[in-house]
Amino acid sequence: SRLTFKAGKLNTYRFCDNVWTFMLNDVEFREVQEVAKVDKVKIVACDGKNVDDRR
Repeated sequence: SRLTFKAGKLNTYRFCDNVWTFMLNDVEFREVQEVAKVDKVKIVACDGKNVDDRR
Protein backbone atom coordinates (compact mmCIF):
# COMPACT_ATOMS: atom_id res chain seq x y z
CA SER A 1 0.00 0.00 0.00
CA ARG A 2 1.03 3.60 -0.46
CA LEU A 3 1.54 6.07 2.37
CA THR A 4 2.25 9.79 2.10
CA PHE A 5 3.24 12.29 4.74
CA LYS A 6 3.49 16.04 5.04
CA ALA A 7 5.36 17.90 7.76
CA GLY A 8 4.53 21.32 9.09
CA LYS A 9 8.20 21.92 9.85
CA LEU A 10 11.53 20.27 9.12
CA ASN A 11 13.24 20.81 12.45
CA THR A 12 16.64 19.18 11.81
CA TYR A 13 18.35 17.18 9.08
CA ARG A 14 21.74 15.51 9.04
CA PHE A 15 23.82 13.31 6.71
CA CYS A 16 26.66 11.32 8.25
CA ASP A 17 28.29 8.04 7.13
CA ASN A 18 25.68 7.53 4.37
CA VAL A 19 22.81 7.87 6.88
CA TRP A 20 20.16 10.60 6.63
CA THR A 21 18.33 11.67 9.79
CA PHE A 22 15.29 13.95 9.65
CA MET A 23 13.44 15.42 12.65
CA LEU A 24 9.96 16.61 11.64
CA ASN A 25 7.27 18.46 13.61
CA ASP A 26 3.49 18.50 13.08
CA VAL A 27 3.39 15.56 10.67
CA GLU A 28 0.33 14.17 8.92
CA PHE A 29 0.43 10.62 7.51
CA ARG A 30 -2.17 9.65 4.90
CA GLU A 31 -3.25 6.33 3.52
CA VAL A 32 -6.24 5.86 1.23
CA GLN A 33 -8.93 6.55 3.84
CA GLU A 34 -6.94 7.03 7.05
CA VAL A 35 -5.16 10.08 8.45
CA ALA A 36 -2.83 10.12 11.46
CA LYS A 37 -1.40 13.31 12.95
CA VAL A 38 1.63 13.31 15.24
CA ASP A 39 3.65 16.05 16.95
CA LYS A 40 7.17 14.73 16.29
CA VAL A 41 8.72 12.16 13.93
CA LYS A 42 12.30 11.00 13.48
CA ILE A 43 13.11 9.36 10.14
CA VAL A 44 16.42 7.54 9.65
CA ALA A 45 17.31 6.36 6.15
CA CYS A 46 20.45 4.59 5.00
CA ASP A 47 21.87 3.21 1.78
CA GLY A 48 20.84 -0.41 1.39
CA LYS A 49 24.05 -1.32 -0.43
CA ASN A 50 26.94 -2.89 1.39
CA VAL A 51 30.06 -0.68 1.61
CA ASP A 52 32.15 -3.39 -0.08
CA ASP A 53 29.76 -3.48 -3.08
CA ARG A 54 30.61 0.12 -4.04
CA ARG A 55 34.27 -0.54 -4.81
